[in-house]
Amino acid sequence: MLRSRRQFTFEATRRLAGCSLAALLLVPGCGSDGRTRYRLSGKITFAGQPIPKGIIYFDPDVAQGNDGPQGFAIIENGSFDTKNLGQGTSGGAHLARVFGCDGIEGPEAPMGRPIFPEYTLAVTLPAEESTLDLEVPRAALTPAPGRVNP
Repeated sequence: MLRSRRQFTFEATRRLAGCSLAALLLVPGCGSDGRTRYRLSGKITFAGQPIPKGIIYFDPDVAQGNDGPQGFAIIENGSFDTKNLGQGTSGGAHLARVFGCDGIEGPEAPMGRPIFPEYTLAVTLPAEESTLDLEVPRAALTPAPGRVNP
């Protein structure tokens, strides 16, 4: 069966998210660098609906001068919390990368099938425990190539 480039990218993203989750669950506590991390929690939706399952990464935005550690959290029923199966964040400028899935698990899809391609947005996080609510817009279904989503 001949696949389009979009289908191939979508499947690669799905596999990467599944592999990332498996790796993170197998090595909790790995990568501690002694820097202060802060708990971050919040709600996350796609087109106004809670994202059933997924993962969100908080990558320090080095272009904005942030060289802190990466944080992440598992998304469950439209909520995330770095305290539960996650790693706290550092303060400052970050790129939040969201992988959202439908939650219907299968042998090749531990969190279900992706409901949109990887979505990235710029966020500024405080250097303290905090909350952050995020909305992934329907426009995430067709991101501009090579750009951070608006």
